[in-house]
Amino acid sequence: MRNIGIGTLLVLFAPIVLAGPADGNGNKIVGYDSGYNIPIDCDYDGIGDLTLDYEGWFQGRFFDQPGNRNIDLFVFHFDVMYTNAQGDTWTWKDRGPDRYYEVVNNDGVPEVHWAVTGRSGWNVIGHAVYNFGTGEFVLIAGQQPFGGEFGEYTSDDLACEILF
Repeated sequence: MRNIGIGTLLVLFAPIVLAGPADGNGNKIVGYDSGYNIPIDCDYDGIGDLTLDYEGWFQGRFFDQPGNRNIDLFVFHFDVMYTNAQGDTWTWKDRGPDRYYEVVNNDGVPEVHWAVTGRSGWNVIGHAVYNFGTGEFVLIAGQQPFGGEFGEYTSDDLACEILF
């Protein structure tokens, strides 16, 4: 039997692996992002101290069927890279799905919930559900790797502590 090398396998399967998410025969929005170079102001003096860039992809699907409580689903896979003036870098890997869906409360009023699952720059590795109707979190499960609560401390804050 012939020995197939890893290089041969990479050449054969790279187009499949590197293609990113499928568009669901046109039923999904697919986007790729990079090259933004967004300034991050660590000391709040109005001057960018770090540069943020991110690469990756997202995939969105909207649900418009009658009776479906799901509104949309966004799956994302980003590497958020921070760089300081000396060229030092730090990367946060932002991964997972965000889901928006409708829930009918005890008064019969529909409310939109936002569920974040995975690794989020909003300070959760796990699962968090936010109720837009009440402005409160219904659930936070997992780790808050930056300390504090969900959204209180972000990957930008951590990058500033590490690189600034």
